[in-house]
Amino acid sequence: NPLKGQCDFIAYDNKLSCDLKYFGTYALAKRLGDVKEVIPTVVYEGDTFEYEIRDGVKKILKHIQAFENIDVNKIKGAYATVYFNADRAPHVEIMTMAQVRQAWQQGAMKGNSPAHKNFPDQMAGKTVISRACKLFINSSDDSELGIDNTDQRSIESKQVISQNANQEEI
Repeated sequence: NPLKGQCDFIAYDNKLSCDLKYFGTYALAKRLGDVKEVIPTVVYEGDTFEYEIRDGVKKILKHIQAFENIDVNKIKGAYATVYFNADRAPHVEIMTMAQVRQAWQQGAMKGNSPAHKNFPDQMAGKTVISRACKLFINSSDDSELGIDNTDQRSIESKQVISQNANQEEI
């Protein structure tokens, strides 16, 4: 919903695109991935941070943070814990600050926006949330849309859309 700041309409060359923003990613994860809540946490120098990976699943064992450690110039990384409505174990996504900065390079401002410079802790949290939610958004089926992607009409509709979409200049 663009009125809620979940996406922006952006013109690229002669095509209008709807770009998903952070709040849109979160909303889609809740709608499509049965996600209840996603909690981002920043890890700073001096924090005690331990996790394990068992059978490919990450689990935070310990994160102790002293108030004195909180310094936006000493961020080591961030993680997001995804909690589900269903009775299942939380999903944990962990990123080092180098990975976060590399993700920022994908954006138009390359991580040099005032928000990235002044609030890197909040932007790191948004980045790790987006990465964690992507798994559940992109792997969901389209059942909530009432669409069977293997249906012949659906296939034909996609062909018509790809041939005719973005043909008129706005």
